Amino acid sequence: MTFAVGLGLTLFVASRGLTWGWMTSRTLVLGFSAAVVLVLFCFVENRATLPLIDLSLFRRPGFGRANLLNALANASMFSIFFLGPYLLVDIRGHGPISGGLILGIAPTSTALSAWAAGRMIERFGLLRLTRFGLACQGLGLLLFSRTDADSSLVSLVVVLALVGVGLGSFQVPNMSFVMASISRSQQGVAGGMTQMVRAAGLVGGLAVWNTAFVGFRDRRSTNLNIEDVASPEVFVPTFAEVVGMSGLLALFGLLLTVGVSFDNQATSELRDEK
Repeated sequence: MTFAVGLGLTLFVASRGLTWGWMTSRTLVLGFSAAVVLVLFCFVENRATLPLIDLSLFRRPGFGRANLLNALANASMFSIFFLGPYLLVDIRGHGPISGGLILGIAPTSTALSAWAAGRMIERFGLLRLTRFGLACQGLGLLLFSRTDADSSLVSLVVVLALVGVGLGSFQVPNMSFVMASISRSQQGVAGGMTQMVRAAGLVGGLAVWNTAFVGFRDRRSTNLNIEDVASPEVFVPTFAEVVGMSGLLALFGLLLTVGVSFDNQATSELRDEK
């Protein structure tokens, strides 16, 4: 209960803070309340016989960072599914079906690259594939942010495929490390935690990108004195800013891999398990 309330309040404040004002009393009170509830959750979990989330797992080397990267990667990816349909249908003029098929290139590429990454883990190692995935995703999102009505369909397909390849190449080594870093008796916990972090990243990404988009859009609409906030003059540059931010988030995740050794840690854990 405390976790649901704390996380819900955090996401609610993140999605409404720009509209209310970040320093208004309502935002500050709800933000402080969310922090208190989450601290209470950690206090309860540390003393529970059967905790919902075993927080001691985060003391293992690299475990917390791997889950953080999982959240960042999925949060950055969600900008495509949030803003992509508007770009494809409203700005580029694709129909709903063709627009959906074009957008589907990203998840299709994710599935195919995940299959390929699973076969290449032993050859390239977890860390190299993790970095490759985050780099592809970040670069792809930055390129996607430059897409407009005049961009060629071929370039759009390539960029979406690059983003999908990035996420798929990242997810497999990330999951492999998390699963290998704890004992077999806790594999279910690790799998559940990975999915929870992924969902939190998606929901958090939606809250952040929605807040940023609405704020940038309304400000640009006011500055340009354009009442139609869906006009290309307002939407396209705002789209570029928000999707570009999501690309930078993925590249920030890449920076977080500096100084870690997922391969060595996972190998040692597997050796100990045997």
